[in-house]
Amino acid sequence: MLWQTPMFIQGVEYTPPNTLPDLASDHVFRYCRFEKLEDSVTRQVDATFLSCVFSKCDFYWSLFNVALFSECKFENCTFAGVTFADCLFIECTFVECSFTKSNLGGPCTSENTRWYGCKQSDCTGLKN
Repeated sequence: MLWQTPMFIQGVEYTPPNTLPDLASDHVFRYCRFEKLEDSVTRQVDATFLSCVFSKCDFYWSLFNVALFSECKFENCTFAGVTFADCLFIECTFVECSFTKSNLGGPCTSENTRWYGCKQSDCTGLKN
């Protein structure tokens, strides 16, 4: 794998078919909107997200690895068998999100992940 220089990305809307940068890099996204992302582009998420919105995204067997989310909003997102490893969520909001098992029965996990000041409404399966 080639080293990719981290980018600072601000105010971009990623809705299909827009090209999405690699979320497994150390990019920083600020004021961005991600809509209808599918699991094929969200296998690994290692970036930093500041005041971003995620809407109607499907995360299936995704690995959120040391990712930072500050003041982000998740709306109508599905997290199936997702692993949150050493992540940090600060003042994030989850609205009508679903945290479920994968089709093989694997639950979402959040080992060493910290949740500060997060809120949820009408969500299922989220324990923070």
